[in-house]
Amino acid sequence: NWYGPNLYDTNVVGGLEHQPLDVLTANIKDLGFNCIRLPFTVEQALEDPAVPLHSALPKTPLAANPQLLGLSSMEVFDATVQSLTDAGLMIILNVHTSASVWCCQLSSYEGWWETPEWTLSQFEQSLVELTQRYKSNPLVVAMDLRNEIHDVNPPDGTNTPIGWDRGDPSLDWYKVAKRTGDLVLAENPDMLIVVTALCFGMDLRGCKSTGAVELSVPNKLVWTVHSYRFFTPFYDIPQMLDVKDYSKLAGLSVTAFLVSSTLLAYLVKSSAVNVTRRVLVCSAVGTWFLLMTIGTAAAFVAAATLKTTCNTWYHEDAKYAPGAFLGVTFGVPVLAAAVYFGATRLSAKQEREEDSIAMVDVSRPVTESNSTMIEPPPRTPDSLPVASLKAALLTAVSTFGILSLVSTVWSLVATTPAVYANFNDRMWGFAATPDKSYTAPVWMSEFGADTRDAYWVSLITYLADTDMDWAVWAFYGATRYEKVEGEGGRLVNMTYPETYGLMNEDYSDTQFAGNDGGDWRIQDMQAVMPQNPDISGLELKATDGVW
Repeated sequence: NWYGPNLYDTNVVGGLEHQPLDVLTANIKDLGFNCIRLPFTVEQALEDPAVPLHSALPKTPLAANPQLLGLSSMEVFDATVQSLTDAGLMIILNVHTSASVWCCQLSSYEGWWETPEWTLSQFEQSLVELTQRYKSNPLVVAMDLRNEIHDVNPPDGTNTPIGWDRGDPSLDWYKVAKRTGDLVLAENPDMLIVVTALCFGMDLRGCKSTGAVELSVPNKLVWTVHSYRFFTPFYDIPQMLDVKDYSKLAGLSVTAFLVSSTLLAYLVKSSAVNVTRRVLVCSAVGTWFLLMTIGTAAAFVAAATLKTTCNTWYHEDAKYAPGAFLGVTFGVPVLAAAVYFGATRLSAKQEREEDSIAMVDVSRPVTESNSTMIEPPPRTPDSLPVASLKAALLTAVSTFGILSLVSTVWSLVATTPAVYANFNDRMWGFAATPDKSYTAPVWMSEFGADTRDAYWVSLITYLADTDMDWAVWAFYGATRYEKVEGEGGRLVNMTYPETYGLMNEDYSDTQFAGNDGGDWRIQDMQAVMPQNPDISGLELKATDGVW
């Protein structure tokens, strides 16, 4: 990904203020890449704005390219396309947003192809015009119809759910993707049509019921998905618990489990505590209901969160979780009680029958030979408050022990590549399964990281195991500059670290080239560039994982 044309503050790809265009293109090719996902916007395509002489950048956007001065945004875009394809690099055009702004906030209408400022027909017009513009260039190989489709949740609270073959046709990405894809193919039948998954590029499960998008030209469909650490939230559970990483969480969990198990064993066996069977039964029931209440509450919170984040995801999975937890919470105790009371009645019946056959003669003096037949006097039963306190204590310790055991197991498996692969395969990886109605190539068109953490290690492993094609975010410098609206509507210059950027500040080298052993991101990606990649030579040790 080489962004910049999609941002109103520059309207051109990043780096032209530091390096000549052809030098940047050569850098991309020298790193081993063969294709560029080049974003544009509806606003840029239809209005062709000027390239600003002054922006939030420390230099003018074209400072290192005087030959481009005076050209409009689309004319510089033309020059960028020409430079890339002259170097033999393929280009996949991408309608990133409608307005030339940073994308992807939940409250932004840019998750939809029709915004208050830009209509569906204008979106379609931009696709047609860009297709026509580069029809004669055979290395402009595909049109990525839209970036990160998602439900719109504006501040006024009116949710706009994006559908897949359901609901309002104007909000149905399955239908819109077919119509706009056919518009592109009508102009250039050689183009590939890239259709993004719903929910920020995370969810393709709708195609299981509809099959692939049926385009006017066969064998032109490519699914696209995005994968970031924050799209797979289980990686951040330690941080949510204010723990550094999974290694620390595993250590704390094991310690907590050992302490709670030891304490529980003492409470049950100690004569000083004197736990009766009734107290044990009550604590077991209490532990069950407490654990299931925690699970049910978590399911309700997750369902509500997912509903506001991703309607399609919520309707597929999360809406069933609270009811399932609630059903199990009460169903299992009822079943257990039925089995228990049934067994108790059977046992009592057997005891009565045995008592009628073998009676103990209590009139005989107690001797060594028959003393074992006399049961010790029963324990004095606890008062209700004391018994309740004991049961509550056992319930708390048992619950804590079970939760710490679960946390221990999860800490050991969460950061393994198998968990990440399972998540991907359930959400979108299945779409590459051969000979299905929905089968089409799956392209991971965005991912990125600034740490060789469990997410990155799992991602590289997944790309190697599946031989999936991909595009990293992003060929960009170490800093991003943007003008934003401040107090009183005045525009102010803001500076953001672009830690996912592959390049350093002036694009003279990669951002992590100075690390011991070189730039691990480049090394890892170069290992998965060939067909049938071999990553056995990589030292894939996650910085935040147990393994």
